Amino acid sequence: MEKMKLKNLFLLLAPTVFLVACETTPPVEKAAEQTVSSQPEIQENPWVASKAVLLEQLRLNPHLRVQEPDDQSIYVQIRSTNSFNSSGTTPSAQLLESLDGIANALEGLEQIQVEVAGHTDNVGNPQKNLELSAARAQVVVDYLVAKGLAMPITAVGYGSEKPVASNNTREGRSVNRRIDLLITPQP
Repeated sequence: MEKMKLKNLFLLLAPTVFLVACETTPPVEKAAEQTVSSQPEIQENPWVASKAVLLEQLRLNPHLRVQEPDDQSIYVQIRSTNSFNSSGTTPSAQLLESLDGIANALEGLEQIQVEVAGHTDNVGNPQKNLELSAARAQVVVDYLVAKGLAMPITAVGYGSEKPVASNNTREGRSVNRRIDLLITPQP
């Protein structure tokens, strides 16, 4: 009789022990492997982390208009009514101050590339405006390189092709005479 009770007790407890064993947590090693395999995108794509820091730094400068046209680029428009001397390529103190801030923000970021775009209003000869915008963009490139930036930086001039304001007013023409930067990760 005693053996029968023990056998019945064993038969009752065996499924319970089996079910409890099935509910235990996976070994620590497997949990660690799962954590490692699900690392965030930041480690796989350094641009994501660099872009976040860069955006934060650039947006601190009140003379810059900073936009994100897409996931892979940062568009910076330097807001300065007199970035260069009239019809020339000598940068103003305000422009140099803005460029210093940009250079500080870009410092150490070598996996990016920068396109500096020069723009003019539509007053005067279109070909001269195109040449002037390219020359001004090159002045900005030279300044940034002199500040020690190591990433590829290129200059392009658009003349009056890409206005952001009406050229029918003095204020609009002033806004159109500008320097823009397009910052993207290197391919």
